[in-house]
Amino acid sequence: MPIPTRFFLSLVALSAAFPAAAQDTASPSPAQIAPEAPATSAPSEVAPPAVASLPAVASAYDRGVEAFVKGDFQGARALFSEALQTPASSDEASRARVLHELSQRYMSTGARLIFPSGNAKAQGGLPANLPDERTDDEIVSYYLMSIPYGVALGAYATQLMETTSPAGYFFPILGGIGLSAGAMAYADTKQTRSYGEPQAIVSGGLIGLQIGIPIIALAKIGGTESLGIGLVSVTAGAAAGFFANHTWGTTPGEMSFVGSAALWSNVLGVLGSAAANGANTNWDKMAAVSLAAVAVGTAGGAAFARQVSPSIARVRYIDFGAIVGGIAFGGTYAALAGSDASDSSVRAITLITGTGVLAGAGLAGMLTSGMRRDETRRPGAATWSPSVAPTAGGFTAGVGGTF
Repeated sequence: MPIPTRFFLSLVALSAAFPAAAQDTASPSPAQIAPEAPATSAPSEVAPPAVASLPAVASAYDRGVEAFVKGDFQGARALFSEALQTPASSDEASRARVLHELSQRYMSTGARLIFPSGNAKAQGGLPANLPDERTDDEIVSYYLMSIPYGVALGAYATQLMETTSPAGYFFPILGGIGLSAGAMAYADTKQTRSYGEPQAIVSGGLIGLQIGIPIIALAKIGGTESLGIGLVSVTAGAAAGFFANHTWGTTPGEMSFVGSAALWSNVLGVLGSAAANGANTNWDKMAAVSLAAVAVGTAGGAAFARQVSPSIARVRYIDFGAIVGGIAFGGTYAALAGSDASDSSVRAITLITGTGVLAGAGLAGMLTSGMRRDETRRPGAATWSPSVAPTAGGFTAGVGGTF
């Protein structure tokens, strides 16, 4: 059975793979693949696939069905191979053979099972009809962003007023924080934020800030103008994140992944520039490298976010790994090298710190690869991901998905 895309599995095609079961039920669901499952209730009342493991005494076929429904096609293929050695009946052997072939095909193409409303998702047994509403976790990040934004807004006001008294600094900053938080709260109460929208705004704003800072440095702008450009860049980034969420139905994990990709690309770019130039670092060149690194990291993160589809917790673990790796590698070298500030020492510590960031992030990514994916909760959301295939003398690149 050809797979139209690598993202979706049609339940109609899955039902067609079991002609014997179709004679007993008019519209079998993935939870009713096993022949002994009775079809005594409406589709909306069908119990979702069991998440708990079957007892050890269960047949290889039953355990293969369980693994198949969970999306573990590699494990299902092995179990169906075992079931084909000692089938309970010719009917079971026929179904095991078909499921073995499907498991092999879906494993090689990276297909995933997406269950309709009323059943459970293959990954983690989560309900497919979760509300398209922001979570408490991301709304906290949303409100926390109002603090630095409000401080910058108040500081900009103090620059315009040319105040010199402590009260002239304090009250505008306090008012800026209150205005920023109040505007966010008003927008949230007027219309409940969709799933992933607050995190998209936060990640977009932080990316905008990373773009604004090197622009300010390259343009040699200072004082009031630099605060104004910083506020504009953060606001523009937040608006871009809002647009991305409403266009592609981004999840908190996906936007957090894009934000982290931009951040760590920026860090590695700056460290790489320092390693290349040593103690005689050209700050204009470093700012240009930072700007380019943020752009590359944002584009790369956006390209692979839907394909990786990490939970926001997994992204935070990866961030934690990058921080610990950078501190461990760079700190160890600094402790052993002492107070040496020579050109070679500067090159070495920045290079080693960057290596630690990469190693820590990579290790954390591998250790968290089994964590639950974060799927979009918006029906009909556009999805896309890149693909690269080798060809004679080169390669072919493409983009696939639903739009």
